[in-house]
This record gives sequence, structure tokens and C-alpha cells, in this order.
Amino acid sequence: ARVNETTTVNAVQWNQDGTKLLVGTSNGTTSKLNIYTFDKTSEILTLYGSATQTSAINTIRWAPQDLYISTGNATTNNT
Repeated sequence: ARVNETTTVNAVQWNQDGTKLLVGTSNGTTSKLNIYTFDKTSEILTLYGSATQTSAINTIRWAPQDLYISTGNATTNNT
């Protein structure tokens, strides 16, 4: 899925109770992990925080009890 002409959504993951959403995006040069909170009553997503990295985020997961987040990417090491 695309957010706009240059940004692609690579991974999404809801937490266990459906109140937080992780979204991993990339634009060809950098990737961003956005964390959203979701209000089930109003059905509104609110950006809670984000982090940027240089390699594409291919997978994201919540750890048990939603205390930690893990990301996975594909990098090439040509050494």
C-alpha cells in the first residue's frame, strides 16, 4: 500500500487489545516506524511516536504484554 507517491507501507501490526498500531513505511532512502494509539469509542488513530532508520522495515511485531517492539529488515553485507 502507498501513503503517497514516494512512501510505501511495508508492515502493520496491532497490539493484543487493539489499542495500538505499528506502521512501517519506506520511501527508498529511509524508513519510519510510526506508533499510533486507537480510541475504540471515537475510532480515531493518533500518532504516539516514531523512529527513523536507514534500511527498509519489512516486518514489525509486538512482544508479549506489548512492552517491546521488534523490527526486521533486509540488508546486504558485501564484505
